[in-house]
Amino acid sequence: MGKNNIDDYLGGRYHEIYERLGVKKGHQGGNWHCPFLDGHLGVDAHGSFSISNETGCYHCFTCNHSGNLITFLKKKGIDVKPFLAELGVPTSSIPKKNKKKKGWRHE
Repeated sequence: MGKNNIDDYLGGRYHEIYERLGVKKGHQGGNWHCPFLDGHLGVDAHGSFSISNETGCYHCFTCNHSGNLITFLKKKGIDVKPFLAELGVPTSSIPKKNKKKKGWRHE
């Protein structure tokens, strides 16, 4: 079966990608520091941001912000298509409308 969606190209590399985007690992296990808390509700000192390495979905247990990589890029003002193309995702695999994945899971 051929590759036809973003996860086929990026699944298993999402932690690396979010780290490249400036998200920092927390001190506890697999959680990260929420980039949306800095300057908004204070600094995320405990690492309340969870990222699925398989799907790229994220959720912050403090500010309750959640989404996927495309949501994150748009929220940060990063042009989606060039960024994903740089990671090797063909433009034909980039959805025209962002459909939020239901049921993100903590890994």
